[in-house]
Amino acid sequence: MGMLPSASATEIASRRAAEAARVYIVCNDFESFDKQMVEVANNTKDIGLVSEIRAFMDERTRSLKRQEDEAERKRSEEKFSHMMQDLEEFRQESIAEIKQFREDIHKRSEMLQQTTDRVQNLAHDVRQFGVSCALSRRRVRSAATRGRSGH
Repeated sequence: MGMLPSASATEIASRRAAEAARVYIVCNDFESFDKQMVEVANNTKDIGLVSEIRAFMDERTRSLKRQEDEAERKRSEEKFSHMMQDLEEFRQESIAEIKQFREDIHKRSEMLQQTTDRVQNLAHDVRQFGVSCALSRRRVRSAATRGRSGH
């Protein structure tokens, strides 16, 4: 009976050698490695080895999933960061455009006020002197103003 355990150990050793021969090359090509591990797992009859291989492959799958999730999270964060940066640039540009629009409104308001003042002065002169006198009086005053300003 002493021979039986050694025959069993020899059988196990020979099966493992055959299984190892099926695993061609373990390299950094993880897809190939995963295929080789699946082949070993499907062809082996040693329950302990199968469970170890499956546990390893499950952990590897979970690890790859975590890496993919982390990469996706980083891509999302980068997209969000770019979006926030674009929004800030848009806000700054909008503020500048609003400021320019306000300045334009202010200039036009001043021009309108000057025109309104001229019209009121002309209306006052028309009421006081009549249309023909008001226009000639306006021309004289305008010529005198141009002479003083150096135009």
